Amino acid sequence: MSSKSRPGFSSWFLLLAFALIVILRLPNVFLKGRFFGEEGSYFFAYAWHMEWWEALFHPLGGYLNIVASGGTLFARALAGGGLIPLEWAPWVTALIALAFQMLPAVVIVTARDAWLAPRLAKPAALLLIAAAPVAHEVWLHTLHSQFHLTICVALIVVLDIPQSRALRALRLFILALAPLCGPAAIVILPFLALRTLVERQPARMIECAALGLGAAIQLLLFYFPVTVRGHSFDPAMLSTLLLIRQAILPTAGPFVASDAGFAIFKSSEGGSMMLVTLAACVLLFGSLLAMGLRNWRQPSIWLSLPALVIASISYYGAIATPQSMLLPLVGERYSFVPNVLFGLSLIALATTSRGRLARFFSGVVALQVMVAVIFISGPTALMADGPAWPDEVAKWRADPNYRLKVWPGDGWTVNLAPGSPRCPKVAGPTDPEYCEGHWEEMERRWIASMPD
Repeated sequence: MSSKSRPGFSSWFLLLAFALIVILRLPNVFLKGRFFGEEGSYFFAYAWHMEWWEALFHPLGGYLNIVASGGTLFARALAGGGLIPLEWAPWVTALIALAFQMLPAVVIVTARDAWLAPRLAKPAALLLIAAAPVAHEVWLHTLHSQFHLTICVALIVVLDIPQSRALRALRLFILALAPLCGPAAIVILPFLALRTLVERQPARMIECAALGLGAAIQLLLFYFPVTVRGHSFDPAMLSTLLLIRQAILPTAGPFVASDAGFAIFKSSEGGSMMLVTLAACVLLFGSLLAMGLRNWRQPSIWLSLPALVIASISYYGAIATPQSMLLPLVGERYSFVPNVLFGLSLIALATTSRGRLARFFSGVVALQVMVAVIFISGPTALMADGPAWPDEVAKWRADPNYRLKVWPGDGWTVNLAPGSPRCPKVAGPTDPEYCEGHWEEMERRWIASMPD
């Protein structure tokens, strides 16, 4: 990289601080060793029993997640080849996840855009990502690295093209990879295409082609509908979810947001209350979008509009009932990307506005940073702790048919039993535990236990 774009000491300090915050939010991940949910029960177990090419390109939940399948396959190859003991496997996937989850910080720290130039802008942006409240579900495992890559894609849309060839190559790598990890990044493709059309820069065209190529591969070769997803659309409910998860949660914290969601859930007048939230949602987010629409070059519009679209699509297709989503602790992953993008859009408004508007948005950003810091160490026990993987491996070595327990509890186990059958071509509820049919059956039971 040129001297102009090479990270200085302060940049490396910011990256190190970002990594430490992420690790210290969930210290037991590295102290005990953790596979998380499908990462262990499906991806690692599938890699254990199937051929490598089947494991690498195996979609789960309706799409290919190449970081999860590739990361667990790599850990399985190291353990199966005797290069590391099986006890170390989850540390491999955690480090792979951390590497990918550092990418938004790298993109921000190396950016030279004017809206990130003020001294506190980049630290605030990194804190809003690393310390986002009620987001412990998305850290330090390969399964949800897709959301961090989606943030990178959104940042690439809004940030100027870097001069450094290395940074340009990194952006192309992210753009091609992100849609191969999940559909969220594909949602941003129209925004990148629009930006490309307006700017007409060759570098933008190449970036758009990279994201489009990854999206085409995902949609044409791997993506398929899954019956357990909600696919429930109600404007009043959607506005309520947006208000609770994207407005109250980041500015007032999880307890206030949970109380608000619970009050609406329990209220016998929930319908009328949701009409009020619909009006409030239109006013709040409409005003935020209007601030950015004053100039197409305004960074906030390229962040807030994708955030709104991603949130709406996520809540529409969530693996949960809409009523249960009123509680922010349910489906933490669905709130993470929108909250980060909205937070970044507020930073852009604070640094590009003047006078009272600048002070107002700076105050909102300061409030969100304070809330993030206050609740940084408050994950639920479900996300913060679980069985130690080496202890589970010891039990499996004593009994090869033992199902190794993984986080977050609630029956998540890994089948490494010898002689286990291959997954059938047609999925069904009686499939082995590491196959698609069994996953759908588990999710169906999970949804059935939720309130209607």
